[in-house]
Amino acid sequence: MTDEEQIHALWRQMEDGWSGGSGPRFAAPFAEDADFVTVRGEATRGRGEIADRHGALFDTAYAGSALAARVESIRYLRPDLALVHATSTVTPPGGRPPMTTHAQAVAERRAGGWQIVAFHNMVPLTPTGVSA
Repeated sequence: MTDEEQIHALWRQMEDGWSGGSGPRFAAPFAEDADFVTVRGEATRGRGEIADRHGALFDTAYAGSALAARVESIRYLRPDLALVHATSTVTPPGGRPPMTTHAQAVAERRAGGWQIVAFHNMVPLTPTGVSA
């Protein structure tokens, strides 16, 4: 599997974990020492904490929801380090409207393969027709 295919697979792992309601499966692509910033700007440190916080979400506000993630771009900073931009859509059950987020992440090839070492998630500003 190429580096690009392995990086794409990290996002598929997140999708599977989210859609299965499993914090540990969602967090599996993250390094043990990963930094994760939520859409609300809350910082989380480490795979275990990422798993715990997402597990709590899957038991409450996001129970029964599904995640569809798409890697938009991969830019290699070094052969073993990549900047990844990804878009994700969370679809809650019951016909509630979906929420789309954008993440900027850093993936690193380590001894066990590619892992996400930093992840910053945000809700993009809806275009209003006003240029900045």
